[in-house]
Amino acid sequence: MGVACLAMVAGWHGYRIDLPSLRARFNVSTQGMTFVHLMECAQNLKLTGRAVRLELEELGQLTVPCILHWDLNHFVVLKRVRGNEIELHDPARGAVNMSLVEANRRFTGVALELTPTHDFEQRDERKKVRLTELVGKTVGLKAALARIFCFALALEVLALLSPLINQIVIDEVLVALDDSLLVLIVIAMLLMSATQTLIGLARQWATITMAVNFNMQWTANVFHHLLRLPIDWFEKRDIGNVSAKFDTVDTIQDTLTTSILEALLDVLLVVGTLGMMLLYSVSLSMLAFRRALIYGLLRVLWFRTLRRAAEDSWTAGTLESSHFLETLHGMLSLRVNGALAQRESAWRNLNIARRNSQLREHKLAIGYDIINQVIGSLVGAAVLWFGANSVLSGSFSIGMLVAYMSFQGRFSASINGLIDKAFAWRMLDVYNERLADIVLTQKEGGAQAAESITVAFPVQREDRRLLNWKISPSATAREVMISWLERRCVLCLGRWWRW
Repeated sequence: MGVACLAMVAGWHGYRIDLPSLRARFNVSTQGMTFVHLMECAQNLKLTGRAVRLELEELGQLTVPCILHWDLNHFVVLKRVRGNEIELHDPARGAVNMSLVEANRRFTGVALELTPTHDFEQRDERKKVRLTELVGKTVGLKAALARIFCFALALEVLALLSPLINQIVIDEVLVALDDSLLVLIVIAMLLMSATQTLIGLARQWATITMAVNFNMQWTANVFHHLLRLPIDWFEKRDIGNVSAKFDTVDTIQDTLTTSILEALLDVLLVVGTLGMMLLYSVSLSMLAFRRALIYGLLRVLWFRTLRRAAEDSWTAGTLESSHFLETLHGMLSLRVNGALAQRESAWRNLNIARRNSQLREHKLAIGYDIINQVIGSLVGAAVLWFGANSVLSGSFSIGMLVAYMSFQGRFSASINGLIDKAFAWRMLDVYNERLADIVLTQKEGGAQAAESITVAFPVQREDRRLLNWKISPSATAREVMISWLERRCVLCLGRWWRW
């Protein structure tokens, strides 16, 4: 977390760099960074550090942003002090507003002020994460997308015919009492419904098949790359963090295969329904169009808040997963040391933090949906009012009003879905950056380095024997000869062993 704090402070001063680049530059283990190491890394970034010891009431005298030692185990960035509240950026929780009373229980009394040196340069060294780099090579994806697009186009044409049929029934059949035309229309509707059902089933099956094949190929590629990363890459990351980053493949894949295809259908529906609405009434169409603009504006205003909530939820879930996996891995030592109760208490706190993050994310989504429903109801009422007046004035028939209302409903649903998917696409940055830490990290060079590791200790005396074994994917350490070297103890763990 110290590296994340350094990235935040350096970014505030104008030097923007991503976390994977910082981790590659500095040797940071899973145990984190010490205060001295933090100052050395800051000096490497052309930032002069001044460590100070102070009381909580003196936080307002610090030059912000600065780094605070927090909870005796990590660092946070102090952004602002306002009266009895402070604003923090916690790498584990995101932006946090906290009272001084609560901060008094967590602040250890040590802070690090960072100021740029005379040779500090403002620059942007963040690596742009391209989706094509994350996906890699996949077989059959373009052909599957083309088939699904054809199915979606056919469904779009059939969907536009349904309101027109309703208009014909109301304005032609009911007014003229034409039974023969009604029978013909009913038969046509049955045929059209059967065709829609068959095409819909074909599209769903093609989507599912493509999603499964795409996920299998992509997951296999990522896992193949993960197994060949340098050993120090794993030493600098928790097992739960690596697992959570690997699981982001499923989230990204779901958005790519599902949301994109639905977005294509939404685009077709938006264009088609808007064109039909303009043929009926330009003024009424502008009402629906304004509603879409308001919906998009709300999305823009709420995007950063929703993104931060998604990041907090992901981080909280990662911390809980790491704690759970490490607990299972160290079960023997925990029982020997009698630390089960302490470990369980820590897990409960992490689980509650994750639930609270998810609850906050759901609250924001619910509040956003309520506002959208209110706006939609107001616009729907306005369209109905002006449409009914058009019928009374004779410029609209009843069938035209019913057809227009159907087109307007489809347009609103499609444009809202398209806006949602556009921001869902932007929200993928939360997961793309995590997955990029795996995919964009260079593999260990050489086939021998990637496939096996040979460990050897030299002979110290004539009666000492050479300890040499090879670990490879197809073999295990079946026999180990342990040599007691001078002042050195060698421990070997394997599936089979004997003296």
